[in-house]
Amino acid sequence: MEETNRKVKTFTFHDSVNESHEWYTPRPLIEKLGVEFDLDPASSPAANTLIQAKNIFTKEDDGLKQDWYGNVWLNPPYGKDVPIWLEKAIYESRANNVKVMALVFSRTDTIWFHEYATKFDQICFMKGRLAFIKAETMEKGSTSGAGSMLLSIGAEMNAAIRNADLGFIAQGNTIGRSFND
Repeated sequence: MEETNRKVKTFTFHDSVNESHEWYTPRPLIEKLGVEFDLDPASSPAANTLIQAKNIFTKEDDGLKQDWYGNVWLNPPYGKDVPIWLEKAIYESRANNVKVMALVFSRTDTIWFHEYATKFDQICFMKGRLAFIKAETMEKGSTSGAGSMLLSIGAEMNAAIRNADLGFIAQGNTIGRSFND
């Protein structure tokens, strides 16, 4: 195999310690999915120019304290709060028949992945790395320091991810089962 000297600039937690934690979903991903979202519960007016959800909850609204409805896009604040948002998404899908699509880092080594991500209908491990949009400039940043995955609940959300051909998908009874089941 031929070795290359190509340098790829990525961002990691350590690179962004003093930067904003506001990174928005790139619009081309939303267009490729082709879903009209009723709600983005972890958003801002600027982020919604990319998602174009009918309604949003901002940081001040605290989407974790609100009832969700319809087709929901979720790109939660990354870091220690990811499991809280995923737990809320699962709760809303069961309590209010909400259909959810969530974009998170592919952190399969974390407890939250095993406790929450595996409860979604399907997981799409996305090919490549996304270049998120910087909140301060609304311009594409460097590619992320980790791969991403899309989690989905609901037939329309599941089909949209499958049709977008974004990566490897685990679905149905393959999620949440161990070899001993």
